[in-house]
Amino acid sequence: MCAWLCGVVASVVVIAAHAAPAPGDDINERLQRQRLEREQQRLDDIRLPGEVPVAPEQAAPAVGPCFPLQRIEIKDYAEPSRLTRQLASTLKIERDCYRIGDIQALQRELTNRLIARGYVTSRVLLPEQNLTEGVLKLVLVSGRIADLEADEATTAQISMALPDDRQQLLNLRDLEQAVENLGRVPGQRASIDLKPSDDEAATTLVGTLKKAKPITAYASVTDKRYGDDNHAVANAAIELGGLWNWPDRIRFSLNEDLDNVVATEAWGMSLDYDVGIGYWLYSFNVGRQAYMNHVKPALQTFEATGKTDTAQASATRILYRSQTARISAGTYVGYQDVGNYFEGALLNVSSYRQKKAGVTADAMRLWQRYQASVSASIEYLRAGGAAANLPGGA
Repeated sequence: MCAWLCGVVASVVVIAAHAAPAPGDDINERLQRQRLEREQQRLDDIRLPGEVPVAPEQAAPAVGPCFPLQRIEIKDYAEPSRLTRQLASTLKIERDCYRIGDIQALQRELTNRLIARGYVTSRVLLPEQNLTEGVLKLVLVSGRIADLEADEATTAQISMALPDDRQQLLNLRDLEQAVENLGRVPGQRASIDLKPSDDEAATTLVGTLKKAKPITAYASVTDKRYGDDNHAVANAAIELGGLWNWPDRIRFSLNEDLDNVVATEAWGMSLDYDVGIGYWLYSFNVGRQAYMNHVKPALQTFEATGKTDTAQASATRILYRSQTARISAGTYVGYQDVGNYFEGALLNVSSYRQKKAGVTADAMRLWQRYQASVSASIEYLRAGGAAANLPGGA
C-alpha cells in the first residue's frame, strides 16, 4: 500500500484524554513526541544574528566638475573572483554626469552591498585616473582567507565545520555557519576571530573551542492524567560530541513507565547522531518502543507484547543565509517495523512494516525580536508486512 503526503507542518499538542490509550497508541504518541523534540532541537541550534544598524547615506555634495561617463569598469586587485563578475553585471550609468561626490557614493554603495552579503573584508577602491576619457575604473579588493590559526585538534574540527569556498573568499555567513555547527557539540563554545595577515587582501582566522564538560546528562519525569489515573514516565538522556574531532553530536535516551496505567511494562530507547559539515547537516536515528501487558479475560492470564522499531537518515542543505533569514531543503528515508503479539503469536491485523522517503523545505525570518518559521514536506509511504497483506489492504 502506497501513499503520498504533503503539506505545511504545524505542531499542535492537545492533551485531553478521559481514558488511557492502548499500548500501541501510546507508542505512537511517544514517537511523535520524539519527532517534535528533534525538530525543536534543530530550531534551537539555529542562530540568526539579526540586522546591524546602518548609518543613513549622506547625499553627495553638488560641487566640482561633472564628468559624463560612457561606461563603468571594475577589476580585481589580485586574481579575478566571482565578486568581480557579480558587481560588474550590476554597474550601470544612471546619471548624465558624475561629480567626485557621486563617484564616492557609488563606491560606498558597492562596498556596503558586499558587506551586507557577508563579505566584510572586501572593499571597492577608487584609483587615480583621468575621468575626461569617459570611463570610470574601480578596483575590487576581494577579501580572502589567508590561514587558520588554532591547535591541531581545533583546526581539524573547525576546518570540517567551515563551508568550503574554492576561491577562499572570506564571508561572515560562512563563519556564522561554522560556529553554529561547532555549537552543536554538547558543552562546547566556539569562536572565530579575524586577524590581519601580511597580505593586505587576506585575513587570518583565529579559532577557539572551549569545552566546559564533554558529556551532558538529562533526567525528567512526565505526568499525564487519564480520568482518575496519573500516568508517569521516567526519561533519561546522555549527550556527547566532538567524536574523532568532528563537529558532531550523539544522544542516547531511555524512557520507562513508572506505573501500569497503559501497560504492565513499557519502555523505549533511541540513538540520535548528527554532524554539521559546512552548509550540510547529516542526521541519523534509530529507536525501539516496546510494551508487555497481562490480559485477564477470566481466570487465566495471557501475555500481550509489542514493539515498534524505527530508523531514519536525512541530509539537509542550507540554500540561503543572511543576517535575518535562512532557507534550507533536505531529503530523508525512513523505516518502521511494528509487531504485536498475543502469547507469542503475531497479530496480523496490527503488525506491519512501513518505508518512507521525502523532501523538506524550511524558511526562517527574524524581525527584530520576533522570529517566524515555516516548513513544508512531501512524503512517500509504502507499507508491507502482515497487516498490509490482509484482504482489502488493512
